[in-house]
Amino acid sequence: MSQEHDAALLHRVNPDYSGGNIVNLVASITRHFGFAPAHPPLTHPLPLEGIDAVVLLIVDALGYWQLQDHLAAGDLPTLARLVRTHEATIVPVTSTFPSTTPAALTTLHTGHTPAEHGLLGFAMWLPDRQTVVQTVLFRDLLTGEPLPNVQHLVSVPSVYERLVPIGVTSHAVIPASIAGSLLTRWHFAGAQIHTYAALSALPEVVVRALADGAAQYVVAYWPDYDGVCHGNGPASPEARATARSLDAAFDLLLTSLPRRGNILVVLTADHGQRPLDPDEAIVLNDDAVLMTWLASPPLGERCARYLRIRPGMQSAVAQHLLPVADVVRMDDIWADGLFGGPPAAASFRLRTGDLLAVPRGRRQLHWAFSGAERGDVYRGGHGGWTAWEMLVPVVVIRP
Repeated sequence: MSQEHDAALLHRVNPDYSGGNIVNLVASITRHFGFAPAHPPLTHPLPLEGIDAVVLLIVDALGYWQLQDHLAAGDLPTLARLVRTHEATIVPVTSTFPSTTPAALTTLHTGHTPAEHGLLGFAMWLPDRQTVVQTVLFRDLLTGEPLPNVQHLVSVPSVYERLVPIGVTSHAVIPASIAGSLLTRWHFAGAQIHTYAALSALPEVVVRALADGAAQYVVAYWPDYDGVCHGNGPASPEARATARSLDAAFDLLLTSLPRRGNILVVLTADHGQRPLDPDEAIVLNDDAVLMTWLASPPLGERCARYLRIRPGMQSAVAQHLLPVADVVRMDDIWADGLFGGPPAAASFRLRTGDLLAVPRGRRQLHWAFSGAERGDVYRGGHGGWTAWEMLVPVVVIRP
């Protein structure tokens, strides 16, 4: 990957919730099944005529530009062949802001924007408890303890719960390792859960879920690509090898599906990743001056930090971080609609602090909540607004 290519994809991309976002992908699918969604369908329509079953494969962190790079490198031969023979189409859509798993996956599983569902980042401030919560495992990051009574954190039901009354059966095909988590139970409430141990087993489980017939929505999720890119970088040999494993599983899935003409397969992602340089990591814990101005530990993501500021210190913080990051008032981020509308609850606004700091280039704004985390600098990251992170593919195939 050339430096010119890398730099070209660091420009800002805002989420397009009007028809070019993952929330609109969900709206297209649920509208086809007869449910009236809260948002418009995709501007680029899905070929849903005559479709009774939709299979949505979500590959965590497989951004649109990463997909294009893998195609160019020969890592996805099955998909390349299908595109070449016009059996598959690929269009880019935007992720949510922030471009991170808790916000974006919750959008894919609820059909609502972060402003509506309330999971506004990996780390959020909870004003009623005066603490910072991690939104994957729902832990209090200041005490390290599990967060009790978390039902109020998400304000909307899952898509699958809302499809039940109209006779659509939903299936979730997920790794066995996450099947019991609270976030998974929320995301897939109303769906039948099917687990798999390895990616190679995913196609068989999807096909088994489809055996029921009738109107069906099968959502399969594979998280491993995200972890490989975090640890090694999205352009690394390890990421390429992982993409090749995905292609093999995708090929097996497509050849195993029943040829009944009423199934639509869609591959997408929750967000992408951009390359990070560990040598350029900024460890905020070491910035003693900044710490005197903050009202709490930093929130959000290493590529999109939310900062709660002591009264009268916003300008000082913005000037302090300006050499390494774009710094914007959080009021402006909400007013510009990056979270997908006004906050559905007053507490949602308070969850995101006063300032947003998005590091430039290959930098990351690292914060360690414990000593063990100080060395957790990444080679790939997300949460911010670059094209790397914000654009995800919608791959459509009618087997």
